[in-house]
Amino acid sequence: MAEISECKFYFNPLPAKNFSFLQDKETLALLIKWSMLGRISAQAFSFDHDFLHYNSEKFALDFFKDPVVVFGLKHLVSGVWVPLDKPVVSVHVEPVPCSRVSTDLFDPLYTCGILRPSGLVVKCLHEVHQDYDKLRQVTLSPHVCVVQKKKKSAQDSISSSRC
Repeated sequence: MAEISECKFYFNPLPAKNFSFLQDKETLALLIKWSMLGRISAQAFSFDHDFLHYNSEKFALDFFKDPVVVFGLKHLVSGVWVPLDKPVVSVHVEPVPCSRVSTDLFDPLYTCGILRPSGLVVKCLHEVHQDYDKLRQVTLSPHVCVVQKKKKSAQDSISSSRC
């Protein structure tokens, strides 16, 4: 029998899996508020071997090379869901510590006036910047440094991991 590290993982889609967070009214309201409704999706897959953290890169590479997964994965391009256009040739897996859940990362957005206490994004003047708000201004401006470099690198790793 082959060792676990030599085994290839195979994946099966779970199309009947319902994600409660995508059906929750509060979550849907937040997705609408942040213009994410219709721009986010979730899929579930089962796999055939035990997952071992030291084998995570092989697991991830097998996932993205599995024909069943590749057929089902899509990404958003100009508002349209399209299949992946390039095969995944390598992966890098980085453990994310999950011992503490905190939203402290977003506190500077409140203190600098980008977000209102209610969580709504402060809009820019329509005469000057139509469909432009403070959050877009911060993310697009190289001169505005709201989030400390250490915290920003954590945010960047979160953003890059979902691509």
